[in-house]
Amino acid sequence: MFEAKGKVEIFKRIVEVVSVIVNEVKFNIKDDGFHIKAVDPAHVAMVELNIAPQAFNEYNAEDTELGVDLDKMESIIRLGKGNDEMDATYDEDSERLVIRIGNLVRKMTLLDVSTMPDLKIPNLQFPAKVELLADDFLLGIRAAQSVSDYVVLTAEKDSFELSAGTQEEINQKFSKEQLLSLECKDKSRSLFSLDYLSSMMKGIRSGEKLAIFIGNDYPVRIEFETLDGNASVAYLLAPRTEIE
Repeated sequence: MFEAKGKVEIFKRIVEVVSVIVNEVKFNIKDDGFHIKAVDPAHVAMVELNIAPQAFNEYNAEDTELGVDLDKMESIIRLGKGNDEMDATYDEDSERLVIRIGNLVRKMTLLDVSTMPDLKIPNLQFPAKVELLADDFLLGIRAAQSVSDYVVLTAEKDSFELSAGTQEEINQKFSKEQLLSLECKDKSRSLFSLDYLSSMMKGIRSGEKLAIFIGNDYPVRIEFETLDGNASVAYLLAPRTEIE
């Protein structure tokens, strides 16, 4: 049993956050909310999304798993306006997800969850954690795209730096005072694909606060809250080991 009612904007945000990584996902439905863990086809990037019942106007659920095609869900969501009410219900008899927006109804076939294994998010110990506003980080990522296909993130005791390019370079350096917070035990530096990282940034909105975890030749983990703090998101991206 699963039923969630709320503003269209809530469901739109869910699709927005996850679809930058993957389009077919398993919703792990529980009475404490629902949870998504997914990896992209190349196994380079992961997303973890946890949504509390408080994000919705009404939420009723028992433990179940639903395989959802986000492209199909997005095609009906985009027909509604942000403040329109939306109702998503699992019809056990037909084994379909029924979405209602006003008098518009879409009955979606679901994906086979047996082909979607439960993912384990690596429990990594990061030597550096940086907190800053999304707008500041997004600015550096956009600038880096004009000179390179990779970006280097470096954290030291008193600064955090984003750099890219060789012949033409982009550099964005934050002092500790310019950040929301900085914790760094040892200098940490890793290289990442801008294609993947910039795609992830499409799931992050202006004004949100980011926590970025890095290490030496380590994955980067980017965490933030959305939906008025009722949803938590984490992106994980594997490093590039060399510049091609």
